[in-house]
Amino acid sequence: MRFELSLARRYLRSPGRGLAKITGRLAVAGIAFGVAAMIFALALSRGFREEVQEKLLANTAHISISRVDGGNIENAGQIKNELSNIDGIGNIAAAGYVSALLITAHSNTYTVLRAREEIQPDHSGGRDGCIAASFGSELAKKTGLQAGDKVDAVFGVDNDRDNGGDNYGAKKICIVVKETFSTGIYDYDSTQIRLSLADLMRESGGYPTMLEVSARNIYDSKIIAEAAGKKLGGEYKVLDWQEANKPFFAAMSFERRVVLIIISLVILLSALNITFTLALGVTQRRQDIAIMKTAGAKTPNVILVFLFEGLYLGLVGVVFGTVLGLLACFLSNYFGLLTLPPEVYAVNKITLRPDAIEILFVITATLLLTLASTLYPAFLAARVKPWENLRQ
Repeated sequence: MRFELSLARRYLRSPGRGLAKITGRLAVAGIAFGVAAMIFALALSRGFREEVQEKLLANTAHISISRVDGGNIENAGQIKNELSNIDGIGNIAAAGYVSALLITAHSNTYTVLRAREEIQPDHSGGRDGCIAASFGSELAKKTGLQAGDKVDAVFGVDNDRDNGGDNYGAKKICIVVKETFSTGIYDYDSTQIRLSLADLMRESGGYPTMLEVSARNIYDSKIIAEAAGKKLGGEYKVLDWQEANKPFFAAMSFERRVVLIIISLVILLSALNITFTLALGVTQRRQDIAIMKTAGAKTPNVILVFLFEGLYLGLVGVVFGTVLGLLACFLSNYFGLLTLPPEVYAVNKITLRPDAIEILFVITATLLLTLASTLYPAFLAARVKPWENLRQ
C-alpha cells in the first residue's frame, strides 16, 4: 500500500481535535443525506412520470386525428386506407367523443361519452332500447350507479345536418350500466362512459369525430404524426401523445430540475465542509507535514495524502447515502407510503423507480465534487515550509 494512502487512513482514524472532528462528521452526514435525497427524488420523478405515461398510453391514442373545425369525419374509411401504408402505424380506429349530461334521480352530472369502433354494440338493456355501456369507477361511485341500473344521458345533435343547416337540438338516450372500469387516472374514471361507436352514431345521426392511431413504437409517434399531417393536408389536425401532453411533461421536467438543484446545494455545502475540515487538518498537522518533507516526501506525496483523506470522507458519505436512498425507495414501495389524492394528481399511487444510470451519475458527480473540494487544502499542505515549522 502506498504510504500516502496509509497515512490518510491513519489521519481519518484520528481526525484531529475539536472543530475539525465535528465538521468532518457533518460533511460525511451531509453527503450521505444529500445523495440519499437525490436518489429518492430521481426515483420519485421517474416513477411518477412513467406511471402517468403508462396510464395515458393505455387509455388514449398514440396519435389522434380530427378536423380543424371540430366537425365530423365523414370519410373515415378513405382516410384509413390513405394512412395504412405509413411505416410504423399499427392500428387505426374511428372514435367519437360527445359531452353529455347524465340525469340521475338525485343529481345531474357532466360526463363524456367515449365511443370506439372496436367496442361491439350491446343491446342487453332490455326492450326499451337502452344501450349497455361501461362506466368509470369514480363516476359510478359519484352517481351511486351499479351494474344493471338504467340512467338517461342528454347531449346536443344537429337536426338539420343533411340539409346543411345549423339547427341544434337535444337528444336523450337510455344507458344501462354494464360494468365499471378503472384506468387509474381520476379525470377519466370520474367522467367517461364507454360505448360502441355504432350505437352512438345511430343515436346521434352523426359520424366519427376522431381517428385514433396506435404506433408500433410510441417514441416514433411524432414522426408518424408529421407524415400523416402532410398526407392529409391542412384540413385535419394530427396530434401525437407527446405534443398533446407537452405542458404536463414540461412542468414535470422543470420541477425535476428545481429539486435536483436544491439537493445539489446540500451536497455542495457538505463538500465545503470537507474543505474546511482538511484546511483545519493542515493547520493542526504542520509539524507532521514538515517532518514528512524532511524525511524525503515530495510535494505530490503531500498533496496525495490530503486528496486521499478527502476522497475517503466523500466515499463513506456516498456509500451510506446510496444504501439509505435505495432502502428508502424499497420501503416506500413495499408499504405503499406514497399515496396521493386522486382529485388533485393524475394518479393516486406512485411506485418509486430507481435507475442504475442515474444513480451512477449521482455517485460520480458527488465524488468529483468531493475531489474538487480537497484541492485547496491539499495544495495548502504542499506549501508548508519544513524548516520554519520545525524551528517553532
